[in-house]
Amino acid sequence: YPDDGLTIDGLWKEEQSKVGPDAASRRRITDIASNQRRFSDWLRREGRGSIRSRLNGTEQQKAALKADHSDFAKLLGHRNMNFDRLRTYIGAPRRNLVGISLIRTTPRSSMASAVNS
Repeated sequence: YPDDGLTIDGLWKEEQSKVGPDAASRRRITDIASNQRRFSDWLRREGRGSIRSRLNGTEQQKAALKADHSDFAKLLGHRNMNFDRLRTYIGAPRRNLVGISLIRTTPRSSMASAVNS
């Protein structure tokens, strides 16, 4: 699913920027992103909803995603999806899909006058 792909790629980039040159950490992040992409592709092929559309959805949508993950795991073995990290990434109120900060900055002079008021 395209919306899953954008989210997974954005999270992958963010996570890669946070780790140092440690190859094992970088590989783990890449492996998780690959697992997420495989799961999203499987969901699309099976005609099921995307990860992103259900990750922060209703309780019924979340339960369906969990059941789909269980079905996927039975077919291909358990794969770490790190749904909690994906959920946090898309639920962050001050970021958009590609990880660009949406925080509006306030000039220091305005902040200083607000503090001194």
